Amino acid sequence: TAFLTVGKAAAHLALSESYFARQFKKHTGENYIPYITRKRVERAKLLLAHTERPVLRIATELDFQPVNYFSRTFKKYVGLTPSQYRQKFARDAA
Repeated sequence: TAFLTVGKAAAHLALSESYFARQFKKHTGENYIPYITRKRVERAKLLLAHTERPVLRIATELDFQPVNYFSRTFKKYVGLTPSQYRQKFARDAA
């Protein structure tokens, strides 16, 4: 899944980027990029917990560019690195 930018989302709806961004915030109470990033991190948590895919592959699949941005972003949202999260989930599930 490619990261859905404001531009792509706005174009899909035939809206200007600024109008789309304003409407998105009005209806969700959240700016678009943090919302999408949070959703991508939630997806990463599922993949880390329920698959054996390498962290770098998950970062690539979720279109985190550059790849090291994934670990920083994940830790910012979750409080753990992707590897720490996977280890904690495995311990908690055992």
